[in-house]
Amino acid sequence: MLRPEPKPLEGDIRIPGDFNDIVEALVTCKNGSSFFLGEGKYHWDELTTPNGTRRIGHDFKNKNDAAGGTIFIAHTLRLRGHPKAELWGHLVFVSGSSGICKYVTLAADCRQSDAGHPSVFIYGRAWQFHECEVRSAGGAAVALAGTGGAHMYECGIGGVESFPTTRAQVGVWVLENSSCWLHSCAVRSNHRSGVIAAGQAMLKAYQCSFAFNMQHLHLIQAQQVKLYRCELHDSLDTSFKIDQDEGVLLHLYFNLIQGKLWNSNSRPAGLKEVQNKCFQGSWREDLSVLNTHRKLLDTVMDVSARSHERSSL
Repeated sequence: MLRPEPKPLEGDIRIPGDFNDIVEALVTCKNGSSFFLGEGKYHWDELTTPNGTRRIGHDFKNKNDAAGGTIFIAHTLRLRGHPKAELWGHLVFVSGSSGICKYVTLAADCRQSDAGHPSVFIYGRAWQFHECEVRSAGGAAVALAGTGGAHMYECGIGGVESFPTTRAQVGVWVLENSSCWLHSCAVRSNHRSGVIAAGQAMLKAYQCSFAFNMQHLHLIQAQQVKLYRCELHDSLDTSFKIDQDEGVLLHLYFNLIQGKLWNSNSRPAGLKEVQNKCFQGSWREDLSVLNTHRKLLDTVMDVSARSHERSSL
């Protein structure tokens, strides 16, 4: 059943409509405002540089670059949009910011930017993304650092379809003390890694699809990484790459993994596995393997749910 097309809600600030310039809307409107972005493409570097007190800024790398601007969000907001609304340019959610983004595409051309400059950079602790497309050409799609935190539900994360020859380098990059929860997301077509997790950063993925990445997960002393009921297939190298094994904790529960898992000496000592199905055949041809394992997972979950119900009586 198709979801009805999103419409502006009562109290939403409409762009275009109430404002034609999204930066002007962000500067003018009060903290906690709700915005609805209409169908179309919006570029930070086509807008007037704002003069505001909320640290919402504008940084030009190259005024001739259609996706070269950077916007800084330092407060609380709610952004919803038409499914064909595209917001182009580097987007930085600074420390102390929070909010919700729904249905929009957030994208940037990172090919000419500094190495590792992501499309969306999150320092704020409480951001949610629902049914969004987060895309990057030549850089990272999403990066989190400091104590940044994000929950992403049913999002597509990776390269930009309009740049078919330029993949994103990384889908999600989780650094320092940040945390990221992925729920029913598709992390695909990244030139390096679907996810890089390093140090004290935390990553949890539930019922996600990882496909067509060089490695699906690259862990660098990552201590809190859990994959639950995910499907990993068609990696261009291995499913997992481990650097600096000391302290790595990787939990794999009920996942379906196709292809080579590790390089020869990279299997982490801190690995915990529960009922994963690993196979070397073709993802598309071995449909019987896939469907059998999916049914097994459903049975295990039903038994677990009934057991929990009995124990709570």
